[in-house]
Amino acid sequence: MSLVKSVSLVNNELDTNGFVTTDAINYVTDKHGSVVDVNSVKRSTDRISEKTPGRYMVTYRYGKASGKVTVTVRNDANEGISKADAKLGKGGNVGKTWFPHELAFRGNYITPHTYVGTDKHGKKTAKLTTKFYEPNSFSLLEGSQETNVRGNVQGFDVYGQDMVTTNFYGGPESSMDGARGHMVLYQLNQVPKYALQYIPTKTLNFQLWKNYVKSIKISLYIKLGHGQSVGSTSRYIYELANWNHSKKLRSNELLQIDKKDMQVKRIWTFAVSNGKRENNCYFLNADVIDDNIMLALFHSKFNHRFEIWKITRTGNSFKVKEAATTDGDLISNSSQVQGFTYSVAHKCYYIAFNDYLFKIDAKGNLANYYHFNAKREVEGLASYKSKIYIAMNKRAKVFDSNMAK
Repeated sequence: MSLVKSVSLVNNELDTNGFVTTDAINYVTDKHGSVVDVNSVKRSTDRISEKTPGRYMVTYRYGKASGKVTVTVRNDANEGISKADAKLGKGGNVGKTWFPHELAFRGNYITPHTYVGTDKHGKKTAKLTTKFYEPNSFSLLEGSQETNVRGNVQGFDVYGQDMVTTNFYGGPESSMDGARGHMVLYQLNQVPKYALQYIPTKTLNFQLWKNYVKSIKISLYIKLGHGQSVGSTSRYIYELANWNHSKKLRSNELLQIDKKDMQVKRIWTFAVSNGKRENNCYFLNADVIDDNIMLALFHSKFNHRFEIWKITRTGNSFKVKEAATTDGDLISNSSQVQGFTYSVAHKCYYIAFNDYLFKIDAKGNLANYYHFNAKREVEGLASYKSKIYIAMNKRAKVFDSNMAK
């Protein structure tokens, strides 16, 4: 049995979900060494409420395996309450994009692709070029969701030569409450650009595959939430394990995964509230700046604006401040955001929709936008130094661009 080392929860009297104690399970095996469904593990309690500060001990047992996790609800009832006071930047509504069920393009890609995007002046100023082909599957045989690692990517991040993706058994799994999946960590300078797409076919011989996997790590079947809010640093991966269909007030759940063994080490929940707790920001897109700072994107449909919040962690406590806000919905037909990142090199934010990429300056103004006629669903956005990376599906591929203009 492997359990999370520590869980720290925000004091949120309005949270309707609490902490689900199965989230603290990395894995449990039976007497044969096979991973078991976490819901079959006996727990002393199913949920921990965030309404009452204190320390709570949760015990876990499956056969002869057992363990304990201490869950702490922090004392400060005002933590995360701030004021959305950033000056409103000029944005607008640029155009319409498509939803995945409308125009999702399917195909097997063996050769690289390049997509050229036009900016707001109609000039061809942006180019996306294939950087990496992701494997269709890591599993040779059909198996359970716990053991079958497929290439249904929902989010990704790049840090140096490390690229991490969130992978689900099937597309709908990422939209389930409490969704679990696998994280895959690649060393891009150690794995081939194209050959991994042939896994698990006979085109790639077993000896080559053995050499490639030395530079790939895969997590166990862990809590990921929607999977799109993933970021990383030199040692850790961070994931906002939020549910993309939540209608009730919830706190945000942040996981810290160690790159060494791909296991969850710590879990925090935090709240971001504008003025009072009822004005809750629940994030589906975020970017990690370092091990203590995260930027998260919130779309206020009521106010028709995008809010970017800076979330700073000190130990187990969180401070929040609105960093920028942009007027308008950017896309006029309410299509969902498919990726968000902050470019340190360009000192600006990028927001991705299907076939659209928006560049927002540090003050929240729409600096430029780029339209690509790719007709493929975007599955995440990342940046490192001057590079911007975009993941697309059908099939899963990663593109890069300097995005200098």
